[in-house]
This record gives sequence, C-alpha cells and structure tokens, in this order.
Amino acid sequence: MFIALEHSSESTYAKIQRAIQKGFPDSELPTFHQTKRILANLSGVTSVVKDMCVNSCAAFVGPLSDLDVCPECSEPRYDQVKLQRSNGRIKQPRAVFHTMPIGPQLQALWRHPETAEKMRYREKRTQQLF
Repeated sequence: MFIALEHSSESTYAKIQRAIQKGFPDSELPTFHQTKRILANLSGVTSVVKDMCVNSCAAFVGPLSDLDVCPECSEPRYDQVKLQRSNGRIKQPRAVFHTMPIGPQLQALWRHPETAEKMRYREKRTQQLF
C-alpha cells in the first residue's frame, strides 16, 4: 500500500489504513511513520530534512544555516507564534524540504542482484562498442 501511494499524502495513507482495518478488524497495518522506518531500516535510505523559506526562495543550509530570515524575501524562518510563546526556546521551521542522499540509494541498488546487473548496463554497452 505504501509503495502504491508514493505520490499521495500521509493523510491519504491513514484514511486507506483505517478503511482496511474497518473491513478487516484482525489486520495489523503499520502506521505511515512505522512503514517509513521499516523501509529505511531495510534499504538503508533515509531522508535528510532541512529548513527552507516558506516561499521556497532559499534553503537554510551551508552559509545560510544560521539565518533567521530569508535573504531573498525577508520572511521569518521560524513560526513566530511558537517562538514568542516559548520565549525563543522552540524554533519550529515554517517550511522544510526532504532530500534523499544519492550514496545510500546507490548502495541499496548495488545490494540487489537484479538492480546491480542493470547498474552495469553502461559498462557492458561501452565494452560492446569498443
């Protein structure tokens, strides 16, 4: 179900999970987060979450990682209500983005014999041509 819903929202997953459990009360389906954790453990691939501007102007990484406002549009990085209520202790980003590092993805592909064979296509084709 998780893979079939790869471009759907987390709430869509939860709704389908509830519907299945309603129809099949004895079924035990993992939650969205449990499924993500299981897949990360099996594949070794996890996402890296970083803060970004609410308007998608910039990511607060590298030289921008210490900024509290966007250098392009001056929008605040953190939720101002939560920041003020907590006296500056809770810094909840207004927007985040997820990236999947390429290294663990490639390692996961090389671990499986079928995909490892496909990964060698360019090498084999080059050998055939020369």
